[in-house]
Amino acid sequence: MQRVLTATAAALFVLATASASAQTPVQTDPQIAAAMDFVQASNAKQNVMTLIDAMQPLVIARLRRERPDASDAAISAFQKAFRAEMLASVDGYLIVAARVYATHFSVSELNAMSVFWRSDVGQKYLAAVPDITKEVMPVAQAWGAAAAAKAVKTATERVKQRGLTL
Repeated sequence: MQRVLTATAAALFVLATASASAQTPVQTDPQIAAAMDFVQASNAKQNVMTLIDAMQPLVIARLRRERPDASDAAISAFQKAFRAEMLASVDGYLIVAARVYATHFSVSELNAMSVFWRSDVGQKYLAAVPDITKEVMPVAQAWGAAAAAKAVKTATERVKQRGLTL
């Protein structure tokens, strides 16, 4: 799953920073088909939906901090609209993710990975992913906030030591 999440993050980065056609080697239809099968076998759609559900409380908490006067009704309406909008974009994301996988793996490698995800161990892992994600998300957020705060402070001090101003 860590590799799936890492690849998912990489796919999002590719989407945000470059045109897929400009950066992607030519892929064959069998590669795309095998990559789509891998995406399906790895339960990527459910994993992304789980991530959306896990991050939603973080988004709502931020919204409440930024808009403390927002009514509960407005927050609830936002929450429903946010989730619907995120879920509506999942299928498009999965297509892009499959294209990314197809650039890194051959048809036979993609097929082998799909076999693993359909195995008993792969299925056990996939069944545990939603609970693992829900447990890891708050830990990751706390770690990220603390690590980023420290990194910003340290980097700022280093820049100042060099006589530079941010």
